Amino acid sequence: MDPDGVKNPQISQQPPDRILVELPGEKDLDAIKNRLNTVAKMDFHLVDETGHPDAAGHPPPGDLLLMDDSMKGRTGQSEPILVKRKIEVSGANLANASVGQDQQNGGYVVRFKFDSVGAHKMAQLTEQNIGHRFAVVLDNKVITAPVIRGAIPDGSGEITGNFTAEDASNLAVLLNAGALPAPIKIIEERSVGPDLGADSVKAGFYATIFGLVLVLAYMLVSYGLFGLFADIAVVVNLVLTIAALSLLQATLTLPGIAGLLLSVGMSVDANILINERIREELKNGKPPFSAMEAGFSKAWSTIIDSNLTTLIKMAILYVFGAGMVRGFAVTIFLGIMISMFTATLLVRLMMTLWMRRTRPKQLKISLVRFVPDKTKFRFMGGRFIGIGLSIVLSTASVILFFTPGLNYGIDFAGGIQLELKTNGPADFAKLRTDLDKLGLGAVHLQQFGAPDQVLVRMDRQPGGDEAQQKAIAKVKSDVAQNFPGSEIRSTAAVG
Repeated sequence: MDPDGVKNPQISQQPPDRILVELPGEKDLDAIKNRLNTVAKMDFHLVDETGHPDAAGHPPPGDLLLMDDSMKGRTGQSEPILVKRKIEVSGANLANASVGQDQQNGGYVVRFKFDSVGAHKMAQLTEQNIGHRFAVVLDNKVITAPVIRGAIPDGSGEITGNFTAEDASNLAVLLNAGALPAPIKIIEERSVGPDLGADSVKAGFYATIFGLVLVLAYMLVSYGLFGLFADIAVVVNLVLTIAALSLLQATLTLPGIAGLLLSVGMSVDANILINERIREELKNGKPPFSAMEAGFSKAWSTIIDSNLTTLIKMAILYVFGAGMVRGFAVTIFLGIMISMFTATLLVRLMMTLWMRRTRPKQLKISLVRFVPDKTKFRFMGGRFIGIGLSIVLSTASVILFFTPGLNYGIDFAGGIQLELKTNGPADFAKLRTDLDKLGLGAVHLQQFGAPDQVLVRMDRQPGGDEAQQKAIAKVKSDVAQNFPGSEIRSTAAVG
């Protein structure tokens, strides 16, 4: 997918038999899918330079009649070519293929290297067949058939030809991919336009900053100096979480940003428990230093319990989730783990240093009490009402789960979803009328955020991946023709 090492694709395995491929900046989805679907068994054969098909077009015994796609660049179409049926070297022995530049004429070449077994076979093949052609066969098509110019004793060499940079890059990708004789079925695809991506990053940044400011302000107003210590720990936690994501080369998704924002709020939970416990100890008459020690020691078990349950949930999400759900789980997991350090050790260090330096006789934790100390809620007095209401709601939720059931999105039910940004407020009536004429089944429209943003949902079309692509192409064409100035900001097709 990235022979030049500049596109930074994110490829991860999703058990048991799925692979997630993320390609930042790629726009041509069809080219990517064609490249993925080209993956097949690759072999190296000698070209039969003397044989000819019979009158009926059948190859001689021991030969294969294949189409030579390498001739497209010269004649504009593939031509038949005879190759020996015997596999001289298997593509499974290919270790690596990369794009290089010919030092003599400045053109592009494809350099390859075999493993030890393939190197031995290639050395014998090239030494015995100098001046003859050998064919690289991929998916029963000849992708190139160069002339052997010399022996290749070390298992590495280069394929020369009238390659453009794109041709050489594609050939290197096919050679690398050809060692994987496994068919690939695309079950889900998503594309996000650069404008939507930039808007999402901006919105996520603003949401994180706004949430951070609110948390910092609440802690400072509620707990004074100790709240300031907690604020410093929150900022350190945020910086360390982002650093950990960068170190792990994790892909930041929108749920990941949401997880980052949520971890900011959750990271102060421990400090709230500690500060409230210190305040209780002070009310019981303990001196400041003893109250602080008791606050940390007595709140520690509660902090461990609450964070441990969250870590277990995030671990389950990561194991059983997929795609963006995993990004959310990783972000929360890292944020909680780091907060265990910043909210306890770091804050405790700052408190201890301050107390040793100032040695306060009295200690006031709260600046502003949002709930007065003597406020009492008779929770147990309403226990029967609460239990009864809980039973009714729980029973109703179970019944409603089956009847009428949940309204599944395309992530669960499959289908096609497009996000459309119109030139001005969307005309839903006209848009619905035009899309109904395309014969794509039920089309659901929904305002998505601003008045000029529309979410278009369709059921999965009969047929395979090609049918989904035709449906998306029809919608794009109709929108471009009847709603000039509009933009398809994202598409998603789920099996």
